[in-house]
Amino acid sequence: MDKISNLFQTNEVFRRDLFVGFGIWLSLLVIGFVLLPGIGLVQPEARFDGWMLMSLLGGIIGVFLLALSPRLIERDRQRSRRVSRWSWVLVWRLLAWVGLAGLASPLLMISYEIFTTIFNQILSGT
Repeated sequence: MDKISNLFQTNEVFRRDLFVGFGIWLSLLVIGFVLLPGIGLVQPEARFDGWMLMSLLGGIIGVFLLALSPRLIERDRQRSRRVSRWSWVLVWRLLAWVGLAGLASPLLMISYEIFTTIFNQILSGT
């Protein structure tokens, strides 16, 4: 009975992390690819299509990795061999950071675009 309730709680944590991650990612996506080009802060160009595709793939995969990693870390903390246990925990933590980068991909791409626009204007003197 205890294992069943623990599994249920783990699924609830996964579901909560997944929905929160998707909410954050979608809000960053709307701000970066709808709001900022709409107010003219970022000029939409041909490279936005590629950035949008990369952001979609990175965001979906990133949110899933970020939500899944606590479950995998908790599972591998119960391994009997210490070296194996800590090496797998480290792998899952690194994957969580990769997931966080995927979740933040819209923010990173739009920040890059804004800073290159600002620096190009400074260098050109306009």
